[in-house]
Amino acid sequence: MPWKFIFTIIILVLVVIFAGFNVHPVSISFGFAQISEIPMFVCILSAFALGTIISVPFVMVSKKKKLKKVNDKKNPVNTQLSPATSEEEKQIVSKGKKSKPS
Repeated sequence: MPWKFIFTIIILVLVVIFAGFNVHPVSISFGFAQISEIPMFVCILSAFALGTIISVPFVMVSKKKKLKKVNDKKNPVNTQLSPATSEEEKQIVSKGKKSKPS
């Protein structure tokens, strides 16, 4: 049995136990509106879900930047030009300079 599945089952059991202990009703005031008589575990799980949804874009951008750094290290782009070493290359460069109008 895969460990990830076992871990997920354990977490779900803990969430159900948590919900069982927090069923008494609470009221939530947003300043302009009020929600009353909802179970406390719904309030807590909603806050957790909202925080997760808000943080996902930041995590994805961070992972994308990290992946780009790793890929840049694996495949470096050589931006330096090698100096002309052969006589033929030197002649091509010198002819190009002469043909330019001054």
